[in-house]
Amino acid sequence: CTTEGAEAVTHPPIPDWMIIDAVRYCIGRQSYQVRTTCEWLRRHWPKLNEHVRTIVRNDVEEAFRDDDRDRARGSKYKALGMDMDRKEWETVRELWT
Repeated sequence: CTTEGAEAVTHPPIPDWMIIDAVRYCIGRQSYQVRTTCEWLRRHWPKLNEHVRTIVRNDVEEAFRDDDRDRARGSKYKALGMDMDRKEWETVRELWT
């Protein structure tokens, strides 16, 4: 396979609503998508506009409050998913704490 003569592919910018939807979709999931989304957020956080960062920050902080409550109650369901999912969200949370 060669890339000789291949043109660079450019993608349109990702709309704000799509970023917010992706985060909301992933909160509470127990899948590879949590890690993928958290990695993307860490890489692109400085480039996101303040409106998006505020919404993501609020959504994640709310999920942490709910997750802390779920864990304190010994609930089977946890707002941030399994321990490995929570650890991924903790790396995102470090962006603003």
